[in-house]
Amino acid sequence: MKVIKIFSENQLLLLRNINPLLGKYRLPKRILKRMHYILEEDLGPQGCLIVIVTPVRDDTHDIEDAVNVYPFKVQFSDSIEGQEIKDMDYSDSKGREWFLEKLHIQETNSDIYVLYFILKKHLYRVPQ
Repeated sequence: MKVIKIFSENQLLLLRNINPLLGKYRLPKRILKRMHYILEEDLGPQGCLIVIVTPVRDDTHDIEDAVNVYPFKVQFSDSIEGQEIKDMDYSDSKGREWFLEKLHIQETNSDIYVLYFILKKHLYRVPQ
């Protein structure tokens, strides 16, 4: 699983500048803009923003692996926010549905936001 962890505005600026060079891992403009708004909040001493750039299949386990804050426990919020993508210049975003998950680490009083996508063909498939 490939992840990008952003802790500051400077790192986000660098990500925006190298984004065209990321090829198939390129992030849609709307996601980059959303990341900017999230970083304006107070995330706490160990807070960060994580973008999972490979498709997620199992939400809970893949997100826990990406966050990787051992030995602390991560608390998932009850709400998952969908992020609609309508950028026409990203043809590869057609088959993706982006989500935003807010996690909390109680021991450090920090928040971690995770942006990830699920392929639409896997999103509505019923497991058998």
